[in-house]
Amino acid sequence: MSTKQHDLEYAKQTACEIYDEARFRERYGLAPTRRKFHAIAEVTVKDLAAEIKAGIKPSTNSDYIRVINKYFVPFFGERYLDSPLNGNWQ
Repeated sequence: MSTKQHDLEYAKQTACEIYDEARFRERYGLAPTRRKFHAIAEVTVKDLAAEIKAGIKPSTNSDYIRVINKYFVPFFGERYLDSPLNGNWQ
């Protein structure tokens, strides 16, 4: 992983922070990397489209794709999958 820093001292500090975050995420069973909802939705839609092409539940999978694109992506799209909606995990 790159620190994207040109200054060596700042790059070292940033690397330590990245390492600490990775250890924290591992300790608490969180995903090692964060992905936005829209990125995962895009992969899911491609998988569902492949299932439709293979003849697997074409009607149901078409409905899933429509709901994902019409409702889920506009609402959740820019959120990270490990982020709560309102800042609290209640």
